[in-house]
Amino acid sequence: MVSMNWKAHLTVGLLLGVCLAYLMDWDLVLVSIISGLGSLLPDIDHKDSKITQILMFTFGVLLIYYLFQHVHLNLSDPMSTVNQLLRLIVMYVIIYFAFVGFLEVVRPRHRGITHTLIANIILVVVVYVYTQSLELSLPLGVGYLSHLLTDRCIKLI
Repeated sequence: MVSMNWKAHLTVGLLLGVCLAYLMDWDLVLVSIISGLGSLLPDIDHKDSKITQILMFTFGVLLIYYLFQHVHLNLSDPMSTVNQLLRLIVMYVIIYFAFVGFLEVVRPRHRGITHTLIANIILVVVVYVYTQSLELSLPLGVGYLSHLLTDRCIKLI
C-alpha cells in the first residue's frame, strides 16, 4: 500500500477531471473541481485530512449563511437584532459541535470502508439518484477511484 499526500491525490483527481470533461464535452471547471474533491473523499476517515478540513469549513460557511438569512434587522429596536444574532450564534455553535461530535463517533478506521470500491459505488449511486446528473456523480466517482488506485488500496469491501 502506497501513501500519498492530499496534494498528490488532488493533482491526479484534477487531471482526471480535465480528461473526463474533455472526453464527455462537459464543463471543464466544474468536472475538474468535483473530481478533485472526489479524490480527497476516501480520507474522510482520517481526523486531520484535508477533506475533513474542507468539509468543516464549508459546513461552517454554509451554516452561517443560512442562519444569517433568518436575521431581520430592526433599526427601531437594535436589541432585537442583537438578540437574534446571539441566538443564531449559539445555535450555530451547538450544531457545529454536534456535527464534529458525529464525525468523531462514526469515523471508521483509516483505510477501512472509505477505501473500498463499494463505498465509491454507493457514493456515485447516491449522488446520481439525488441529483439525476451524470456530470456530477461520474467525476466524483472517478476522483474517488483515482485515490484508491494511487494508494494501491483497492478492496471490494
